[in-house]
Amino acid sequence: MGTPEGLNEAGTALWRSVTDELELAEHELCLLEQAARTCGVCADLASVVEAEGT
Repeated sequence: MGTPEGLNEAGTALWRSVTDELELAEHELCLLEQAARTCGVCADLASVVEAEGT
């Protein structure tokens, strides 16, 4: 399965690190996609904090 559209760099890295090593069932792929999107949001927020301070 290809990488879901709309993932940023951090989300894509998580997705690929898991799917390159494991074969997941459909329900697991759904959970992984949500985890990858959450990972991406966290990375984006960390970038904002780094740029603007706490």
